[in-house]
Amino acid sequence: MGTVESKEETGQAELETLKMMVSNWRRGYETWLTPGDNEYVFEEFMEDIQIHLAPYVERLLQTEYWADKEGTELSLYILSQLEELKGKANEL
Repeated sequence: MGTVESKEETGQAELETLKMMVSNWRRGYETWLTPGDNEYVFEEFMEDIQIHLAPYVERLLQTEYWADKEGTELSLYILSQLEELKGKANEL
């Protein structure tokens, strides 16, 4: 018989999936980086998150599938990925 996951376990699994997705996007945007001004790359990365991810996360929070802690954790992770992207740009 299969196991029944708790709401917390499934929420955590969804969080990890979304983190992986954001990380994959960041790696894709790294290929856009060039020496010089890369501000448009950072803006595009964040715009993708706002357009494609934010509405989904908002719904997870509204339906109480996620607690605030998952939303906060994902927000901090997104900021860390933006900083990593900026760090890669500075290395060029």
